[in-house]
Amino acid sequence: MGFEILNSLPSEDFVEAFNAAGTRLQAEAGRRGLELSWIKAVPYGPSLEHLSFFCAGQAYFVQVLDTSGEHRLPRQDKGGSAPHRESA
Repeated sequence: MGFEILNSLPSEDFVEAFNAAGTRLQAEAGRRGLELSWIKAVPYGPSLEHLSFFCAGQAYFVQVLDTSGEHRLPRQDKGGSAPHRESA
């Protein structure tokens, strides 16, 4: 008996957004004199977060979302390829 782990490859749009988010986080931390210790900094799953890091003794978990719904991003809750949206 085995388990199937659904994991789609990220689209170019997602990789671009992922890289922009990581670059922005790193730059903002540097501007504030903080150091990030990356836990996860690759655009592949499976995991619930896309980026995760420690900063000042706290762990942070970041999901990259497409609020316009125009791009295919890896869905982290079920491993599909549709964007995940929280209900209002």
